[in-house]
Amino acid sequence: MPDFPSQLQTAMLIDTLKALRILQGEVIPIIAYHPEQAKSTFEKLIIEPLTQDNQELVSTFHCISQRGFTFVDRFKNTFKYVFQNLDLHSALIIGSDTPHIQPSLIQTAIEILRSDSQNSVLGPSQNGGFYLLGHNEPYIDEIGSIFQKTDTFGELGSAMDLLLSKSDVHILPEVTDIDNFEDLKSVRYIMKLLSSNYRRGKNVFFPEHTFNLINKLDINIWNS
Repeated sequence: MPDFPSQLQTAMLIDTLKALRILQGEVIPIIAYHPEQAKSTFEKLIIEPLTQDNQELVSTFHCISQRGFTFVDRFKNTFKYVFQNLDLHSALIIGSDTPHIQPSLIQTAIEILRSDSQNSVLGPSQNGGFYLLGHNEPYIDEIGSIFQKTDTFGELGSAMDLLLSKSDVHILPEVTDIDNFEDLKSVRYIMKLLSSNYRRGKNVFFPEHTFNLINKLDINIWNS
């Protein structure tokens, strides 16, 4: 399939945003894209398709560019945007490579930060990275030191140790994120289960955009 990686990234982000739609009233969605000059491409691939059937949801978005030369700078500045520009006191950053994340899991993270029972929330992924990080405002200065030894969402190791040493953190259940084809195969199976439960009326979120896209691939590739 031509340009499948780009199509997959778009589908995963759209499904993640639709999961947030279920939490309307609980969250203010912010999409932080990079690089800054990608704004027109981002609007064409994400905003325009979403607007066609989710105009009300799109109207609540804050779309910002990730500012900074390093991953740590961009990560920290995104948190600062929430705290300084939106006058909020808690923020969650969620990767776009877990389209099957359940709104109930995000709700748990929100409630933990809102209650001030713990300063941070972290959702580990199966590869040693993380799919979600939540933080309360007074602890934002810790972000730089937490990620001083990494320039990606992966390499959780030392960052995890620093987070635990500097903050009272709640650990969420592990979720498989999509970093490679083997991950995609695992998530495809998870989505098949979600699809079955969704059709039977179970209260689950089903990432239909991602599932429909990968099911267009040759069935034989899943057996390789």
